[in-house]
Amino acid sequence: KIVYEGVKQDVRAGAKITSLVWRRDGRLFETEWLGFEDAVKQLIGEGVLPAELVFGAVEVQKTTTNAIRIAKTGIDGYRNPKIGVALELSTTEGFVCNTGYPFRLNGSVNPLNVRIARGSLSLAKVLEDTFRMSLLAYSVPDRVMRLPIDMKLCDEFLRAVASQSDEDEATYGEENPSFVEAVNAG
Repeated sequence: KIVYEGVKQDVRAGAKITSLVWRRDGRLFETEWLGFEDAVKQLIGEGVLPAELVFGAVEVQKTTTNAIRIAKTGIDGYRNPKIGVALELSTTEGFVCNTGYPFRLNGSVNPLNVRIARGSLSLAKVLEDTFRMSLLAYSVPDRVMRLPIDMKLCDEFLRAVASQSDEDEATYGEENPSFVEAVNAG
């Protein structure tokens, strides 16, 4: 519903949309994709979006189990690669360095793992888009930001409204004081 209404509003405001990419922080779930795909197909069917629209979903992993680092070798040893360096591992997965030379960092760059989860998207364009979105670092205009701005803003919003959770309460429900008192009383 949000994608459907948002895209429709953008097109009414004059946006010319030729591709639509859903960038997902972490793993894409099947139900999420089906909802996104349904909204896009409905908009194409209504003539709001062009029939030749390219669309898909991308998973961005902020952390990986293999902790890949990318470095450049120079006469003085290893150094960080240039900002924007991308490494394609396959046609659907790669890494992009949103930080790096010429900016000073403590340690080595920590590239983002990007994977095309759905759709026939160009990995090179997806990696470039992910990099360009990281250049929109409103919060730190004198530096670079590792995360694309859409993911950074989402993280900041969620940090402000999210609260800590109680795993036992989530599993077993709220504690009923009268029941607990009755059990404790014998």
